[in-house]
Amino acid sequence: RNRSSFDEELSAEKPQRQSQRHGRPSDRCESVGRVMQDSQGPVNDFIRQKREAFFYESLKREPLGEAYVRGHEMPAFLQNEKSFRFGQKTAASTHMSHQTGKDAIAPPPAEGAEDPQAHERYVRSHQAFAPGERVNRRYAWPTEILAQPEKHAFGLSLSAGPGVAQ
Repeated sequence: RNRSSFDEELSAEKPQRQSQRHGRPSDRCESVGRVMQDSQGPVNDFIRQKREAFFYESLKREPLGEAYVRGHEMPAFLQNEKSFRFGQKTAASTHMSHQTGKDAIAPPPAEGAEDPQAHERYVRSHQAFAPGERVNRRYAWPTEILAQPEKHAFGLSLSAGPGVAQ
């Protein structure tokens, strides 16, 4: 096909495509700011906010831009003390290049750590293990498995025969 026949086909389709257009045709171009602008105005915004506050309890309890006041107060002896800080000061260096995250995530055991029986009871009641602590489910293993745990494998034991890897 040549270019002129293609142009003729397009011009023949043009009136049909114009009749299939949706919406109101406009010659002028509207700016994005005007299209996106709220046509309701500030009065209707205020009314809408009040209506939402009527329906939503969270807007009454915690308005936008304000923190939720729970009614907690610091004890009187701490309100006037400027040196009070929450937390515990660490012995780590104050500059970040001298600090390691390992000590913060898994601190070394403290002097006079708790006795193993107390830790065992705590683990049993709370299922809270120390970082990297191995889980011991206290299974009652048969004595032949306990004697050679590296030889034990779960499943059916088969004798070597056809089809069994040797």
